[in-house]
Amino acid sequence: MEQRRWNNILATKIPTGQVIGFHARNMDVAELSEELWQTMLDPQFDGDALEQLKSWDLEKSSEVRDQNMKSKIQSLSINVTQICNLQCTYCAAGKDGTYGRPEKKISVEKTIPQIALLMDRLSTGDTFNITFLGGEPLLYPEGLQLIADYAKEKAQEKSLRVKFNIITNGTLFNEKTIRVLESFQSQITLSLDGPAEINDIVRPSKGSKGVTEKILEGLKLLVQHRENLGPIIIQGVFGPYNKTPLRSYLFYRELGADQYDFHFDNESSDVAASEQFVADFHQIARLALQQGGESSLRKIKFFDQMFRQLDAKYRLENFCGSGKSYLVLDAKNKAFNCPWAVNDLQLAVGSETDLRPERMQTIRNSLISVNNCGDCWARHLCGGGCMWAHKQATGDKHQVDPIFCDRTRSLISLAISYYYQVRKEVL
Repeated sequence: MEQRRWNNILATKIPTGQVIGFHARNMDVAELSEELWQTMLDPQFDGDALEQLKSWDLEKSSEVRDQNMKSKIQSLSINVTQICNLQCTYCAAGKDGTYGRPEKKISVEKTIPQIALLMDRLSTGDTFNITFLGGEPLLYPEGLQLIADYAKEKAQEKSLRVKFNIITNGTLFNEKTIRVLESFQSQITLSLDGPAEINDIVRPSKGSKGVTEKILEGLKLLVQHRENLGPIIIQGVFGPYNKTPLRSYLFYRELGADQYDFHFDNESSDVAASEQFVADFHQIARLALQQGGESSLRKIKFFDQMFRQLDAKYRLENFCGSGKSYLVLDAKNKAFNCPWAVNDLQLAVGSETDLRPERMQTIRNSLISVNNCGDCWARHLCGGGCMWAHKQATGDKHQVDPIFCDRTRSLISLAISYYYQVRKEVL
């Protein structure tokens, strides 16, 4: 899709020939005339169109909302184990789920005071989000139950809301583990990279055996219990070893999940794979819209997130809230600001209830500012990007990875064009 830029305005000509404008500061989306499109290429083309373009560029919206990123932790990921029964080819947790420091079970006795410390800092009515990670978290279902029971009790005591999510490889779903998840109505994020001929290669067991059939059996059982669970999300990772998001999407659609989440491997610098990921996303979006309009499109988590931001005119300043609203506990009860930082003990920001704010200070400023994203039209929909991805590519978490940025801008531009197609405003 051809694009042109005029200060705060990005214009994209989509395959239908329509020109979609995005105001980067105001978060507005509208169709532009052909005259405005030509004026962005040659300001002498049309005097009236130039004045209209200038007027929209200078316009200030009272509807936009800025991210107010206070240093108040409201999302906590917990590695309840640092062992795994799979050996995924791209695993960033030491290639075996251990981060180089295997631990069968987190200490619940040490975890509860950490949760209490964070929840005590919240205000009445706040929401506290807990995500169970690993390793493979369902290797320790008893720990999940104990931690969730305490968090629910604490939330009731403090008049808070608490929500739960688990990120799992899906090989351990059975009546017992599902009952545990039902007890706290957990959202389920199931890692599945595609059909067996893909998934069994990139996500084998430690004996190099395929596990996809077992995952699908467990998923069927999970779907039968969905009324007592949160949303079921299938999450796939793509890169040079798996270049088929479109094929995986067609597979996912048959499995009864609520949403599909597509990720590109943050450790990959493969330009061709990144470009293929974007190309497949164009086809996925077209098929989703044809299948069921906006509702089908928003079953793809990325589009749902973009639509929510554009509807709310919400200007993002930080990609994920790392160290500001989000913390991670490893299975040894050390605290980190990022799940991938668990690989490096020098990046720990505390241990048990001893959290060290000074270690988080350097990442508490706006990532848009720190990462020098001020001139990027996508800055408020991206929030400065993933610091881990930037560091893997450039060696510096605040030196942006151009491949990550190009891919992100392409996907955001695609989301904006589809947002227009289901909203239809004309400037």
